Amino acid sequence: MKIFNKIAQIHLHILGLAVIVMSLIIIPKVMAMSVNDMAALEPYGFMAIILSIGSAIVHYAQSKFLKIKRAFDIIVSLIAITITAPIVIVCSVLIKLLSPAGKIIYSQDRVGKDSKVFRIYKLRSMRPDAEKDTGAVWANDEKDSRVIPLIGSFLRKSHIDEIPQFYNVLIGDMSVVGPRPERPEIVRELEKTVPEYLKRLQVRPGITGLSQIRHRYDKTLRDVKKKVKLDLLYIRKTCLIGEIGILLRTFIVIFKGKAIH
Repeated sequence: MKIFNKIAQIHLHILGLAVIVMSLIIIPKVMAMSVNDMAALEPYGFMAIILSIGSAIVHYAQSKFLKIKRAFDIIVSLIAITITAPIVIVCSVLIKLLSPAGKIIYSQDRVGKDSKVFRIYKLRSMRPDAEKDTGAVWANDEKDSRVIPLIGSFLRKSHIDEIPQFYNVLIGDMSVVGPRPERPEIVRELEKTVPEYLKRLQVRPGITGLSQIRHRYDKTLRDVKKKVKLDLLYIRKTCLIGEIGILLRTFIVIFKGKAIH
């Protein structure tokens, strides 16, 4: 009898572990359906009940995952701000020496989750009057005449200019991993030509993301469409393993100095 009890306890532990794995790691968002959208479930007959229950479980698991993701963001941002402080100080001195007319920290309006506009912070890599005549334009991974001589290109390629964005993560405007936030004026233009563009605003924008490690800087509308597809894929498949994988591949991108194709 004791043996059967022991086996039963082992089975319960395995089941509990499986539930934790399903809830926090796999998170099959792709099968998530609205529990209230019964019209969409009617063709499935009796299976509609199973799908509804499965959908409720998935949404519950996803809410737990988002809490864990937020805690992860806070921990990572605090560690990153502490570790990179000496680098930021050195780069700040160089920026002021090589481009004394402008500010060290550059802030700009970006569109975040649910179309909320927030201020993003970066180490300035461009001249103060860089977009005086052109207005808002996409960044370029090639030689850019707008950057600060000697250090501007280095800040961009090494992504050191994005370190202050960990403050945005800390206060909740951004996440470590997520779609990159874009300027309001560019969003207004892209939503007219890219039908699914606004869907990427369902989640907090990130410092790094799937589209950043898989594709280059936006140069054409075709690039934008490819990145939107990758962003939506990330949103559907987001999970703990995926987050860690994107972070690891981000380091590869930084060391290589370009996106992984």
